[in-house]
Parts: sequence; structure tokens; C-alpha cells
Amino acid sequence: MSEALEVRAEIAKIARLLAVEPDAVSYLDKIRPADLVKFREQLIELFYGGEIGGLQRFVGPSKILPTGLVASITQESVGPVLTARIAGLVDPAQAIAVVAKLPIEFLADVAVEIDPRRAARIIGGLSEDVTGTITEILIGRREYVALGRFVGFVSGATLASTFDRVSDADLLQTAFVMEDKDQLTVAVGMLPDKRLRGLIRAAGRLDMWAEAIDLVLHLDDEQYARVIDLVAGESDATLDALIRTACDEKLWSLVLPIASDMDKPGKVIDALLRADDAAIISMVDVTIEYAQWDELYALLEKTPDDRLKIFRKRTAKLKLTEQLEPVADLLE
Repeated sequence: MSEALEVRAEIAKIARLLAVEPDAVSYLDKIRPADLVKFREQLIELFYGGEIGGLQRFVGPSKILPTGLVASITQESVGPVLTARIAGLVDPAQAIAVVAKLPIEFLADVAVEIDPRRAARIIGGLSEDVTGTITEILIGRREYVALGRFVGFVSGATLASTFDRVSDADLLQTAFVMEDKDQLTVAVGMLPDKRLRGLIRAAGRLDMWAEAIDLVLHLDDEQYARVIDLVAGESDATLDALIRTACDEKLWSLVLPIASDMDKPGKVIDALLRADDAAIISMVDVTIEYAQWDELYALLEKTPDDRLKIFRKRTAKLKLTEQLEPVADLLE
């Protein structure tokens, strides 16, 4: 049910790889996420994999040259694109030693071009300071896809430290296109509630609830519960934006389970009741389409009686009573 978000993220990654705007490849939005991942990996192999034999011969002499000389040659003669291609062929210890002698702007240029899977040990060996500075440069260039690939191969602690350097909006955009989202749990676990509230408010203020929802769905149970309970206590404006996103981007199949999992979803219910009739119709339609009756039942069970009465009147007015028969006992 989160396929729509996965597809959007994959289209952004493919567009960056092809150096085009996402709209140019938006026709791919009917393809399954797993197939888009395979397609992107084939493109990466096409761009990066065909030159291995020749590049290995190129890398050979670097093993016997002083690190400083290798760094100088790398910067002046090899350039960031070719450096990115050969990074995965170089001994990680030697590569990290060379990195220490290269300008940080050059390293950022390499980070944009690199296939991190081929250089994971090198990326993982970079210091938090180097990783953080590269992050700041890439954020300044709005290279979110490149950054998402790059930071997907650092440790959870380094990722949390990196997130400290970026704005709420930049963090949401980077997390959305991260290559390894399993690490988000570790990073979010190290962020204070104040920062998480900032992310939630940015999602509402900047129309980035889709990115925030995607982040929430990649957390483990503990961090998931922590974040959604913070969401439950947010302002009317922030939660109104959540309801709008659920309707406009057809994400009720994701928002409804999140709301039903909240300990106190009263303010989310209030936001739904403040919305126009289309929001309630949209929620009911999605509940039927995905048979999410358990989720709706759990949400309505937690709804205060006065709000439940209003919901019952609204659905009756919209002639939805018959469609809501699976939860009729709560609406009597």
C-alpha cells in the first residue's frame, strides 16, 4: 500500500541518474517499485560496470605511488567522474588515506557521481566531519538523490550526526530517497523530540507530509510509536495538512493505519471533521478498497463520543451509512 511513495522515490533516483527532471520520466509511475529498482540497477551497471577491466589496469600503478602524489594526480588529471568509477576498485585503506589529502569540494563532486554500493567500505570509513561537510555541500547544491545514496552507507551514528547539520525540509527530502532506509530507525532514535517535532511541523508547513509518512513507515515499532504520538499532539494547521495530503495524494491507505495506531488520535479526528465532505468520502472509499475495516474500527473506538456523534451525522448526510456497515455498532 506504500507503493505510490516507493514509485515516486524511484522515479526521482532514475531521473537524477539520467540527469533529467522527474517529470521527464513520470510515465514510469505505473511500473511496480521492484521493477523500477531493477531498471535503475541495470542503468547503473550500464554506466559503471562496462569499464572494469580497463579501470583495474589504471588503478594498478597507484598502489606503488605515495599517497600525496596519488591525491594530486586524482584531482588534477583523473577528475571526479573517473575517480567515482575507480573508487570501488581501490583498496579501502589506501582510498581513505587519499581522501584525507583531497579538497572537500572535490570529494563532494565524487559523491555525486559515485555508485556507493561499489565503495561502501570507503564511505563507511570516512569521519563524521568529512561526511557532514560533504552533506552540507550536497544540500547546498540540492543533490538530494546523490546524498541519499551516499549517506545510506554510513553508520547510524554518523547518519544522526549528519542529520544534525541539515534543515528539516532537507532531512525529509534526503530520507525519502535514501538507499538503505533501515538506518533511519537508528538515526531517528538519536534525535530529540524537539527535532522530530520540527520535522513534523515542516511536513505540514511545506507540503511534505508524503515524505514524512514514508519516513515513519520505515521505522521500527518503538520509533514508529514515538513519532506518531508526537504527530497526534500537533497543531490544527499541521494535522489539517496531513488530511489534505491523504486526500490529494491518495494516501489514506497509509494515513488511516497510522491514525488508528495512535494512543490518542482525537486531534486527527478533529482535523478530519474540519475537512470538507470529500475527505470523508475519500477515507471511506479507501477503507473499502483495501478492506481496512480493522484500522477504521480501531480509530473509531478511540474517538471521543462527541466527535463520534459528529462523524455519524456527517456520514449519514453523505449517504455512507450502508457502506460503513462493518463498523455500524460503533455508529449506532
